[in-house]
Amino acid sequence: MFSTIQEFTSKYPAESLQSDLLQLQTLGSEMVPKLMQSAPAVSQRAVSHILSNCLLPTVEDYGFGAIQYRLPFIMMLGMVMESSPLEDESGGPELEELAGHFADFLIGSVKEFHKWQGDESFPDLSAACQAFLGPSKRARKVLREKNEEELLETVRWQQKMMHQMINVKDDEEVVVMSLLDNKGAVVKISGISDNYALQILLAGALIQPDGFSLPEGGKKPSEKIIRVAKGLSNDCSSTWVGIWNLENWTTDLNSNECNLPDYKQWVWGEGEPGDIAFFRGRRVLILKGSKAMNRGIPTTRTFSNLLSEVEVIKYLSQAEFDELLNQMKNPTEKEKKEALKFVAFKCNLSADE
Repeated sequence: MFSTIQEFTSKYPAESLQSDLLQLQTLGSEMVPKLMQSAPAVSQRAVSHILSNCLLPTVEDYGFGAIQYRLPFIMMLGMVMESSPLEDESGGPELEELAGHFADFLIGSVKEFHKWQGDESFPDLSAACQAFLGPSKRARKVLREKNEEELLETVRWQQKMMHQMINVKDDEEVVVMSLLDNKGAVVKISGISDNYALQILLAGALIQPDGFSLPEGGKKPSEKIIRVAKGLSNDCSSTWVGIWNLENWTTDLNSNECNLPDYKQWVWGEGEPGDIAFFRGRRVLILKGSKAMNRGIPTTRTFSNLLSEVEVIKYLSQAEFDELLNQMKNPTEKEKKEALKFVAFKCNLSADE
């Protein structure tokens, strides 16, 4: 193998890596795994060099083949990220730059996907997204800063797991309103990919002596389940019965009961925190149910390397809760129309349904 990065780059200069897809395929299947077995420091720099130069050409330049041949390198990058994630100072600017290359690759791949009109033979990028984005908030931040959320949203129904990963929210504040005991809280969520995990972590954080009340017949999730939801454990043998129905502020706010006719306003467990509608600049989540919902909540992890958290920032005063609830009951026509359009889009419904 190579004892120095210079030895490697002299054999595989950037220009050849960028232009020769056959060489990319050979390196991906043979060379990169061997390289990872050499001295860790040399391996990280060498693999970073390969990936940087393999990701630099735009997908538009090389099309479908470039996506297929680059996937092995992205998986190798996942191994690099596991050993030195961007949060770790040893990752340095080199890996930060790679985050930008990966974001461009992903955006280009989605555009190429639409050119193929969602052809089933198109590569599934879910594992690549998990490998690269899962371990690092900073990598996810770089992707968000590309401001291509509308484009990336278009693959929600064709590549669901990829969509879940690229839409993970970090350090985002959500207002949570419990209609059971007329209390509200501002929480900060990070690393949560689905609303099943969100409900578990909300229950763990908010069901407290000075916090929200348990609906009749409900039980707070155990510490074991909470640890799994946070990504701190892989022990998924436990089960939990959900206690709330999660709904958007466009629901009937005069009732604490979960009503089937309002299902179009629900925040579905299979969905993502990004499905929670905004009200005047903040996402607002409504918790309903005087009795526990008696609905099984999966406690398995969707992404094993994704750390998740719900942090309570503050509880609303009664005056703040009452004022916000009254505002949501009396929105402007424009606010209600835009929110209903958002909810319909997230549920794959027409705005008139």
